[in-house]
Amino acid sequence: MPTPHISAHAGDYAPTVLMPGDPLRARYIAEHFLDEPRLVTEVRNMLGYTGTFQGMPVSVQGSGMGVPSFQIYATELIKDYGVEQIIRVGSCGALADSLQLGDVVLGIGAGTDSTVNRMRLGGRDFAAVADYTLLSNAVASAERLGLHPVVGTIFTSDFFYDPNDDTFALLERYGFLAVEMEAAGLYGLAAEYGIRSLAICTVSDHIKRGEAMSKRGSSALLRRHDSLHPGVAAPLTREPSPEFFEVSRPLRAPDVTLSATFLNGHAVRPTKQKESHHGHVRQGEGTGRSGRESRRRAR
Repeated sequence: MPTPHISAHAGDYAPTVLMPGDPLRARYIAEHFLDEPRLVTEVRNMLGYTGTFQGMPVSVQGSGMGVPSFQIYATELIKDYGVEQIIRVGSCGALADSLQLGDVVLGIGAGTDSTVNRMRLGGRDFAAVADYTLLSNAVASAERLGLHPVVGTIFTSDFFYDPNDDTFALLERYGFLAVEMEAAGLYGLAAEYGIRSLAICTVSDHIKRGEAMSKRGSSALLRRHDSLHPGVAAPLTREPSPEFFEVSRPLRAPDVTLSATFLNGHAVRPTKQKESHHGHVRQGEGTGRSGRESRRRAR
């Protein structure tokens, strides 16, 4: 039954939903990489689609920017449409010196200046963390593909333009890898309703160094990344086809290649890890290709 913000009907959404911030990115993913995609909602031009990828149902839903907008759509997807897994696919601004443009960050946990999770827990601190199964499968899938995601804490901010000059230095001091605007809300919502969730973010700019992708370069990379995002709907027990790996490796689109396979749940022994002074880990560093591609902040 339609909700105040989603016009879809019962059964219109797949159990797993990818949620980019930009509704036009949701449309691009659906129209270029899903089989038989169909528009299921367009209320307020926040587009949502459902189709199949290698025979598996998958949905893509725009969320808008920030925790309040994200939570509106995610809450209705869970309560009214029975969605069981939500994967935020988006960008982040790097803080850690070790991060480069185009790196993939897996948010094991998310701090925030929002009060939504404290309100959930009656004013108490809340550990906003990703689902371990999704996270570990993401790492395993990345290692199989020779990718090097960085696992660590990220910071969800209500500010895109922060008014405090010392915020980023403070966050870096406490080991936050990057800043984005939705993950803590997603993790709190997942805990509240008992679903799986994970945020996969690509470094689009480096806050400390003032680096950012050009609009033209980032648009091209986004399209290459999106070519594999629909694969996150794969069941936890299904192995991607050999044809998938033949396509994904040459693209060198780390966040999308990763998100396209991480739900398969196959145990892979970790490769060599290098730990920074903050304790975050670059998985498999030194064991594969070092090529980096980049993209700007795009939600």
